[in-house]
Amino acid sequence: SFPYHVGEYGQAPTPQTLDSPDLSAQVVRTGQVLLRTPDTAGDHAAVGRDSLNWLGVPLNAKKGVIGALVVKNDRAEARYAQKDVELLQFVSTQAATAIERKQMEIWLQHIARHDPLTDLPNRELFYDRLQTALLGAKRNQTLLSLLNIDLDRFKQVNDTLGHPVGDLLLQEVARRLKQCVRESDTVGRVGGDEFLVLLHDLPLPEDAMIVAEKIRVALGQRYDLADQRVHISPSIGVALYPGHGDDYKQLIRYADEAMYDAKKNGGNRFQVTSGPRASGV
Repeated sequence: SFPYHVGEYGQAPTPQTLDSPDLSAQVVRTGQVLLRTPDTAGDHAAVGRDSLNWLGVPLNAKKGVIGALVVKNDRAEARYAQKDVELLQFVSTQAATAIERKQMEIWLQHIARHDPLTDLPNRELFYDRLQTALLGAKRNQTLLSLLNIDLDRFKQVNDTLGHPVGDLLLQEVARRLKQCVRESDTVGRVGGDEFLVLLHDLPLPEDAMIVAEKIRVALGQRYDLADQRVHISPSIGVALYPGHGDDYKQLIRYADEAMYDAKKNGGNRFQVTSGPRASGV
């Protein structure tokens, strides 16, 4: 849980699990109103400081109980009554609706910019991050690299083992790619079996090649998917800023061309772009 706390006494409580003896957790577990007064037996510890009077009501949403709304005080004469329960239930209904609406808004924004299969950034979000990274690299005079990754003979996996296994393979590829890079880097799926990797703030151009080789080795390891053993390899194209261009479309094109060069040369390798090419080449 992530409690929000306002009061003149004590500090905000620490997050609790639903199986804790905390009164707020009990409200969430049971979905029932819980009232504690000085006459009520039991533990008066709620959130933060021990309280003489404690009232909690569940935050009921369409998908079930999503939290608890709690009020408390430390004055024996200020006891909560049925009218307080009814008022807090009214407020909790409004709060739950607002929370649920915000959660839906966040979820819709997320799915609009992420691949539904792998949950990686999609093309739109990846390109936005690439453009932002380029602006930062220009301002700070730092290096970045773009890797274009395509799986060799992925169509054969779909044709022989079926699309469900192909989907599992893509999900595992996404997981391995994220393990090969830093938290500050970005891995995206931009279509089919094509992935892009954005490497920020590289100390040296050679570091991009080190990561590309790390990815090649990681993706080349055996996959155990739905009782099937799958072997696949990647073709990787590498482009660098500022060495190969200062525009995101240029870098995308050069990384794409380098990836196809790697594939033409047999796959299971990375290829650094040679930069601009003559028309028709």
